[in-house]
Amino acid sequence: MKTLALTVAAIANIGPAHAEFIGTCLLDVEGSSFIDGKCGITLRPDGSFQIRSLERDTGGVPIYFAYVNTFDAGKAAGYWNGEPFAGHAHTPLGELTQEGACWVNAHAKVCAWK
Repeated sequence: MKTLALTVAAIANIGPAHAEFIGTCLLDVEGSSFIDGKCGITLRPDGSFQIRSLERDTGGVPIYFAYVNTFDAGKAAGYWNGEPFAGHAHTPLGELTQEGACWVNAHAKVCAWK
């Protein structure tokens, strides 16, 4: 698998200069996996990214999704929707540090692979 160094931007900021594709993701929060396998990935030119489960409600909202927003080399802020089908990433994951295709801290891990 080809490793992607990814980061997530707020959904409102996703414009035409982004790439969307199906890949493999992992979203672990406090020891529980919410996304583990095939997923949707939106990659921003600055390295920020969003991951989302492929399953959606009738309004098109994924079960779970997360954003990783880089703010410094190897550092990012993470957010996720925190509850099934919530339409906004209202729950902070905290500051994340890059480890390959994953962004991690003591409480969360967000990974994406093409």
